Amino acid sequence: QSRTATFTFILSNNPTTAFYVIDFGDESEIEEPKFIPENEKTITVKYSYKKSGNYLVNLTVFNKISSQS
Repeated sequence: QSRTATFTFILSNNPTTAFYVIDFGDESEIEEPKFIPENEKTITVKYSYKKSGNYLVNLTVFNKISSQS
């Protein structure tokens, strides 16, 4: 039975032309980078896990100059 989780990430700084990827911690394939619109302050994502459990989720935000996890 799958379980759906909703994650909301609050961005302290959003440079222009930024992207993000999320590792949901369940060994699934990481999706292609997604664009973050300029001045966006939050990212909300829903994800369905195939099994119940504890997962370490990692959000990486990056642009041409740097990245932050």
